[in-house]
Amino acid sequence: MFTFEVISASILLLASSAVLIACNYSALHPILDYGKLIQGRDISSSKLKILFNILVPKQWFYHFYTELLILIIAKCLYFGRYPGLREVLLLIQGSRRLYEQLFVFPKSNATMHLTHYAMGMLLYAIEAFYSPSESSYRCVAIILFIIGSMWQNSCHRALAGTKKYDIPQFPITSSYSALTTACPHYGAELLIYIAFLIMNPSFIPVATVIWIAISLGTSGQRSKEYYNKKCTDTNTHIKWAIFPLIY
Repeated sequence: MFTFEVISASILLLASSAVLIACNYSALHPILDYGKLIQGRDISSSKLKILFNILVPKQWFYHFYTELLILIIAKCLYFGRYPGLREVLLLIQGSRRLYEQLFVFPKSNATMHLTHYAMGMLLYAIEAFYSPSESSYRCVAIILFIIGSMWQNSCHRALAGTKKYDIPQFPITSSYSALTTACPHYGAELLIYIAFLIMNPSFIPVATVIWIAISLGTSGQRSKEYYNKKCTDTNTHIKWAIFPLIY
């Protein structure tokens, strides 16, 4: 029997597989890019240029968090109950990300591919409707969630203060060095969803962590390559993609 959990986890795993396939075929690399990585690319000779140019504003990220908040609140109202711990943390996460998107990040004309937008909307819908039982490791999960949230917020504030297309200097390092990480805010996102996995170890949280690790790991790696191409000083070499000392 195909349950909501099986179908949702299968979709996330298929999407993760699609990203890995695209990573291994250079002709498909443009579909992986968004934001700064789209600027200046040349796809004029690609047979798939029409597909690659199906773009939407990156500022539409706020749709993800608005959807998450509305669906969780609507679900709780429909069933006449208070939100559980996982839902409370998701409401906190969604509210923080919505605030950052609307009031921390500067307005820009950056874009993302339609597939990125569609997967974001799908992921947050799955997270909103998923109502699992909770494990006995709630305290560990809450601590990881708090660490990941604070880390990500500090990174987002650093990004917001960075000149467009410049190399950001995140608070995790005091200066550019071999420990500099291209996208530590992606590592923080992964840590947050590992916390949800610890809280609710089942198919959807596992598939979500795999999706985030692959999709954001790929974006982080491509960002690292982008930043290193901009570096002219060997002291500014960026070694890590999303997680310092790990990847």
